[in-house]
Amino acid sequence: YYMLPELVGWNNRPYGETRAAEFTLTVDDASDAGFRLRLEGFARKGQVFDAKSLEPMGGDFRLLGYLHFDARKKKFERFDLVALGKGWGSGGEPCNGAGTGKHVAYVPVYERELRPYGVGIACELVSGERQVDRIPPGPGHNGYPGWAPEVYFGKQ
Repeated sequence: YYMLPELVGWNNRPYGETRAAEFTLTVDDASDAGFRLRLEGFARKGQVFDAKSLEPMGGDFRLLGYLHFDARKKKFERFDLVALGKGWGSGGEPCNGAGTGKHVAYVPVYERELRPYGVGIACELVSGERQVDRIPPGPGHNGYPGWAPEVYFGKQ
């Protein structure tokens, strides 16, 4: 979810576009105290990179993570994940501001020359006790309250 084309390309695009993905969970360690899982995989998000176009947005990532389960507490105590890869995309917005007009793309000169660019994403499990732990990723942390929380948190 954190590897959306929107987050890679810095633009408001449909969520969840995935070209391909594969993940493997392996038991890395186990005892009466709990277990640790190793997560490995890849995700190819958004559209395929096209050097001739400013519009395609996406990224290709390799992932590595560890999940630690505490048997006594019967819950996951840690979840650490890193995703490294390349991203591409333009910026832009509908020209009428209502989301229905023609999309106007703009790409800074430095981005045109550097696409695809390196992207690193790190995730960790939070307790949910702090207010900041309950803000969904993406524009929600950039001053857009109410951004699709049902997509991130699910529906009750």
